[in-house]
Amino acid sequence: MPRRKNYTVVEQFPSSTDAGKLYVVKKDETGALSCNCPVCVFKKTGARTCPHVEEIQGRWFAIDWGEDSK
Repeated sequence: MPRRKNYTVVEQFPSSTDAGKLYVVKKDETGALSCNCPVCVFKKTGARTCPHVEEIQGRWFAIDWGEDSK
């Protein structure tokens, strides 16, 4: 039986269209990010990413390079 991945919640984003709905960005043990929003879940081609994942990656990039993340 394959080993299940361990995930850590990185951040939650409120839905802009569904009050009370939260989209959760998680990081697995390899550092890969995933999100449960429809853009990420149903993406058919290219990298499985979304605005939530890209926002976090942008902040991490800014921190790595010593830039202000604002």
